[in-house]
This record gives sequence, C-alpha cells and structure tokens, in this order.
Amino acid sequence: MRRLALDQLPGVRTQVNQPAMTNVVIRSFNVDLSNDAVVVLTAEVPGGYLAAETPAPVKKPASRSGRKTPTTKGTQTAPPPTEEPIPAKFVSRFIAVIARIDIEGNPQKLAASVTDSSRLDVAPRLELIDAVDVDGDGLAELLFREYSFDQKSFIIYGIGHGTVTKVFEGASQPLH
Repeated sequence: MRRLALDQLPGVRTQVNQPAMTNVVIRSFNVDLSNDAVVVLTAEVPGGYLAAETPAPVKKPASRSGRKTPTTKGTQTAPPPTEEPIPAKFVSRFIAVIARIDIEGNPQKLAASVTDSSRLDVAPRLELIDAVDVDGDGLAELLFREYSFDQKSFIIYGIGHGTVTKVFEGASQPLH
C-alpha cells in the first residue's frame, strides 16, 4: 500500500522513500461481506520549500536621453529600488488511497486523492473516519473528513468491486 501511495506522486518517486511518509494510517474493511479487503491508506509526505518568488520588476517610464533628475547636490540619477524576494513556503503533500486486495494479495487502486498544503483551497485533504452503513442496506460506505484551507466537511464514498462513488457531501463549516 505504501508503494501504491508513492506511485501517486508524479515525478517524486525517485526522491521520496517509504520511511519519508509520516502520519501513516492503514485501515482495512470488509465493506460488502465478501471477505475481500478494502484498504485505505492516508499519509503525509513532508515536502520541501517552494521556490522563492521574486516580484516582477517595476518598469520605469522611458526617459529622454541626456536628461538627469535634479537633486540638491547637483545632477545625479536615482538608484534603482531594491527588490526583496518573497520568502519560500514549506509544502507538505497529503495522500489518501482506497484499494481492494485482489485474489493474489496485491492492492488494486480504486481511488486516490493527492494534494499539498499550498492547494488546500482547490483540492482538500481527506482523513478517514470509519466505515459506516449509512443507507441501511448491510453494505458499508467509507466516511471521510475533508479539510480545506479554512473549512472542514464530511464526505461518504460507496465502494464497489472496481469503483468508488460519492454518495454524500456535507456542508462545510469554518475551522476554529
């Protein structure tokens, strides 16, 4: 499952190894009473710093040649303003993988969610709560908590043999 989770990170597989994952939680459920395990892995991969952004240079209006700005000490040109780069920002990646174990004992990915701490407003991170039977049909669904930049909500996924279907998405509430 750890290898399957790391495969979800594009271009990072050679740079990150399995021990680099932190907050790893692996849980297994028999959601449809078929004795086929559905495994959910959630983890954090501490990333690095995003490249420091430098502000765009300010364009000065074109000056006429030979003309200098007057100052109290004579004719001197004004020094260019100094530009300070915006400090680098530390980014962590969050992975959630839902897989079903096949007959040979290998996990087959059903769904994956990958985001990083700089994009939580666009792609929230998922945290597994538990397997619950929300519709009373005897089959379990997976209940997740979604954390965005400043809000949290709940989402429920139904698990089929080869599919994951969103069953419910709750309203969000602000984080305190």
